[in-house]
Amino acid sequence: MPNSAFTFDARGLPSFGNVIRGSNLTAMQTALQATGDWALNRQWQLKVKVTSGYTVPLSFGFPGGNGFFNFTVPASASDHIIELTEMVKDTPGQAALEYRSASPKVLSEHSVMFSDICLRQVPCAKRTNFRTALILLDVCV
Repeated sequence: MPNSAFTFDARGLPSFGNVIRGSNLTAMQTALQATGDWALNRQWQLKVKVTSGYTVPLSFGFPGGNGFFNFTVPASASDHIIELTEMVKDTPGQAALEYRSASPKVLSEHSVMFSDICLRQVPCAKRTNFRTALILLDVCV
C-alpha cells in the first residue's frame, strides 16, 4: 500500500541525483534490507504518482546493471501513475530513485513531485510443491 504521507520534489537534482534523500532514503533502504526479499533477480513492483512542471519528458530509475525500474515522466504530467514490474538489479543498500536524464543537467526550473510511492515484491504467479518425508515446500518458480 502506498504511503501518501510522503511527497518528494526532484527540484534541484542533478543527473543521477536521488529523489528520496537523507533519513528517508536510509529508512527505505533499511526497510528493503529487513524484508530479506529484496534480492538480485527477484521480481518487484514499483508504483508512483508523478506531477511535473517540465514541458519535456524526464527519465528516472534505480541504479544497478544498466538500471532498472526505468521510466519516463511525460511532459507536463499531472498525477500520472507509473507502474512497473522488474527484476531487482542491486542490493538494498544501493536502492534509490534517481533522476536519469542528461538534459536538463539540473532540475532547477520546475518541480517534479513524487507521491504515493509503493515498492512491493511480486506475488508468486506459479507455485510448485515439493513433497519430502517431513514437509511440504511451497516454492515460487
